[in-house]
Amino acid sequence: LSRLREVSSVPVVGVVEPGVRAAIRCTGNQKVGVIGTEATISSGSYRLMLKKLSPEIKIFERACPLFVPLVEEDSGYWIDSPLTRQIVGFYLSGLKRSRIDTLVLGCTHYPLLNQVFSEVVGPDVHLVDSATEVAKEVRLVLEKTGLLRSGQRIPERKYYVSDQVEKFCRSGGRFLGQPVNQVELKRVWEEFKENKRFLRE
Repeated sequence: LSRLREVSSVPVVGVVEPGVRAAIRCTGNQKVGVIGTEATISSGSYRLMLKKLSPEIKIFERACPLFVPLVEEDSGYWIDSPLTRQIVGFYLSGLKRSRIDTLVLGCTHYPLLNQVFSEVVGPDVHLVDSATEVAKEVRLVLEKTGLLRSGQRIPERKYYVSDQVEKFCRSGGRFLGQPVNQVELKRVWEEFKENKRFLRE
């Protein structure tokens, strides 16, 4: 993130810190759970940021690799299925026993499972949606830089993806609550290799 901020001509907002700050505000008993993909949890990014901003917090982490494919399933059936409830119960049972009062959703797919999460961990556990916290942070950045749009004109939306355009079009609508079109495939690795200056730096 720090490297991106060095080379970018526009503000870059990270995903981890906004969610962590929200978790610190929410927790009362200083016990925070974090769920994410295996890569996210193994990176320790949320744990490190939580400890940096609030050293007294106890952190309980759980990788949940099955959640993303359940959300991305084309039909959307699995989001509210009995099997999904069993899988969520399996992954979150340990966190529930740890008596967390705040659960950070460390993946932008996870909010689509909010209802199931709430049923499993109970109403007393705050769910922190990192994506929502990032959106709030972006709004603040736009306000501070004078870039926040004030007009009523409906914007034209374009989406750039690094893989599977058709799948993004199908599943993206569930995330955004509206049809997704104007999607362009960007070969990120090929563009990265072509940018000699970036590679040298």
